[in-house]
Amino acid sequence: MIRKIKQAPTFVLLTLFIFLVTIADIAAPDKKISEIENKVLSHIPAISTASIMNGSWMKDYGTYVQDQFLLRDTWITVHSVLETEVLRKVETGGILLDTKSAMQYPRFFSLTDSETLQWEKNSAAFASFCGKHENITVMFVPSASQLKKTPLPAGAPSIDENALMDSLFRKLPGKTRIVDLRNTLGNPSSSAQYFYRNDHHWTTDGAEMAYRAYYGEKAVIPDVSLRHEQPGFMGTSYSKSRWFRAQSDSLVWYDVPAEMTIYQTERENRFSEKSHGGLYEPDALASYDKYAFFLHGNNGYSRISGNGEGKILLIKDSFANCFVPFLTGSYEIIDVIDLRNYQYSPDSLIESEKYDDILILYGMQTLFTDTSIINLNRPSVIE
Repeated sequence: MIRKIKQAPTFVLLTLFIFLVTIADIAAPDKKISEIENKVLSHIPAISTASIMNGSWMKDYGTYVQDQFLLRDTWITVHSVLETEVLRKVETGGILLDTKSAMQYPRFFSLTDSETLQWEKNSAAFASFCGKHENITVMFVPSASQLKKTPLPAGAPSIDENALMDSLFRKLPGKTRIVDLRNTLGNPSSSAQYFYRNDHHWTTDGAEMAYRAYYGEKAVIPDVSLRHEQPGFMGTSYSKSRWFRAQSDSLVWYDVPAEMTIYQTERENRFSEKSHGGLYEPDALASYDKYAFFLHGNNGYSRISGNGEGKILLIKDSFANCFVPFLTGSYEIIDVIDLRNYQYSPDSLIESEKYDDILILYGMQTLFTDTSIINLNRPSVIE
């Protein structure tokens, strides 16, 4: 009896703590976005008889509670510290950690059935598109974890991305030029950092190496006086892992004199000007998503004026955003399409613009999940 009385204050304090946290959680205003995760947060779902009966309301409400929990970012960080520092795990938040190099790798132990199906669809889409058009070059950026320069921690499981890339290359028609970047970016003797430690993208130095491989001896490298650096970049891998020992990266760019027009796509091959300016978005450097500094993010269709000759169409994902500035020294006009925000066939644009070259540039991991690549072969509605 006495023991129970002594334990009572602990029970009361714990109950009071839970009650106060619950009240504070309810009273706290909902957040619209998580800047560190670069995602829109859920809001309390509308309730209806149908949503209750089919169970969707409870599911949506559970997601809302997870997204809006009081001090959510702090608890996620504490959880990461417990996993990596106390339990000594080398994986947290779906990110593999290498304590020697401070690299963080997105975890790809194997492909799910849906990812395998999407990979097959995208591979077929590239093969079909390359068969229809001339003067196409493809560059698929290997994941850092697949390269000798930045290997995974010893014994860590991973998909065989090299075999998948080889199979994709075999599907492409013989007239397609392939720039294989695995040796270019994987040379362990190079001291340059070609991939960010805290983000899945390559660095500007990695993009420069790819540009040299693409354009060869005619490559025009910007003068070193145009090179700038912004420290404190913590990217997508860190936003998932919140690794206590993470080392920040620096964002590097060349301030090349080029102008960029971003267009609003009204319908296939019909555009209106949305904005006009330089290649970079300075305000992004003050935000968490610093990579959006390049090309103002992922726009559906944009045109960039360069100092070279000829016209090129670049079909890309976000890996190309820090690659584009190098093209300004080689081409007069660089048209850029991101199929995630361009829902039309590029065929009519290719027909009307008469490009000298077409470049397809994607990160390999994008090909496992991107559902927009099949738009490469979407039937044109223009007769």
